[in-house]
Amino acid sequence: MTGSEGRRTVLVAGGTRGIGRAIGLAFAQSGARVVLTHRWGSADPDELRDQFGVAGGTEPEIVEADVAVESDTAALMEHLPSGVDVFVANVCVVGRGTGTVSRRDLRRSLDYSAWPLPRYLEAMLRTSGALPRYVVATSSDGPDRFYPGYDYVAASKAVLEALCRSLAARHPDLCINVLRARQVDTTGYREMFGTDARDAVSRFSRFDLDPEEVAHAAVALCSGDLDGLSGEVVTVDRGAGPMDNLVNVAPVLLGGAAVWESGLAEPSKPRDRRVLWVDAGVRPDGADLCRPTDIVSLGEAEELDPERIPDSIVVGCDWREHRGEDIGPSEILPILLDRAAASGGLPRYGIRVDRGVEPSAPGEALARALDRYWGGWNVAKESRLNAVRYVEDQLRPRALDVVRALLSGRLDGLRDQLLPVTRGSTT
Repeated sequence: MTGSEGRRTVLVAGGTRGIGRAIGLAFAQSGARVVLTHRWGSADPDELRDQFGVAGGTEPEIVEADVAVESDTAALMEHLPSGVDVFVANVCVVGRGTGTVSRRDLRRSLDYSAWPLPRYLEAMLRTSGALPRYVVATSSDGPDRFYPGYDYVAASKAVLEALCRSLAARHPDLCINVLRARQVDTTGYREMFGTDARDAVSRFSRFDLDPEEVAHAAVALCSGDLDGLSGEVVTVDRGAGPMDNLVNVAPVLLGGAAVWESGLAEPSKPRDRRVLWVDAGVRPDGADLCRPTDIVSLGEAEELDPERIPDSIVVGCDWREHRGEDIGPSEILPILLDRAAASGGLPRYGIRVDRGVEPSAPGEALARALDRYWGGWNVAKESRLNAVRYVEDQLRPRALDVVRALLSGRLDGLRDQLLPVTRGSTT
């Protein structure tokens, strides 16, 4: 572990505003040495130090370093001769596209939003002889959607995500992932889309993220529990993706309610803080899930009294055993959640952990579709449905680590995510 006091050294490029600042603060609250970079004139160091102090975090080191200037990068690496443990690439140029393509503007966006990822890693390797253990690059859903004026940023984020995947393949010991976020109220968001857009988004307050939610996910990606993920794109959006369609959006914008809001119930009664693990071929077998765990078979789960369903349900399915079944264990998770909801208390977590097969069994696709639509319908009731998938038996311990992280609350901004565990094994 880097640092004279054994603390992790965390470098956040673009760490003085918005999401970057929230990520830096979250690491500082864990006791890490945090280094925040900014361009000239874009930060008030005294104000930042006061904010970190009030929040109980270690005092950050604030360094003026323009990521697009080679001499600034070299000077920053000299400031960190022993290297860093965690690198967060969060720089983004906020510049609106005009509908015409400008090579100059595109190149500038790439220089700030995409190239710092490989540039900084190469500079760290030259200076300290080592890469960070963890890298998190922040992105958005811009590469998949059209947002007015977002042309160059979206293109740069697409390049950033492609670079992340290639770097993960090139450096198998590096845990590098992209963290996407939607609808986060930051200064950069307002500069890009304006206050009118923010007012419209605020009508969907259930999906209006705080920077702190993104920060919690970033810290979780660097915690060790998610070491089975690398080269992945993880989205923090509270499940907004499945609800993003005119059937849901138009009524709200016209002064009505979204379809999923029509079924809102009274606040759910609290359920026992335990884990109900449905054994369909994958068992926890001694894994520490940080809470008591009851293991039942598929048959026992189907007969379970709804009042006995706790606040967390995990279905562990081995699709080698159920490959040829039309339905099999595909429907048990939404069935249990539905029964629990009818009894007045929706579980907080629903997780499917699958030992998958290649190509995917039809039941796998069916299970994901059922989870997605059931979870989307009940997103208004604060259910958190996600899936973890692995295909090699030696990756099973890492998959169970991801389950633990999902149950911990650190990843509550993730809904309807498929987290594929593709590397590493615990010892």
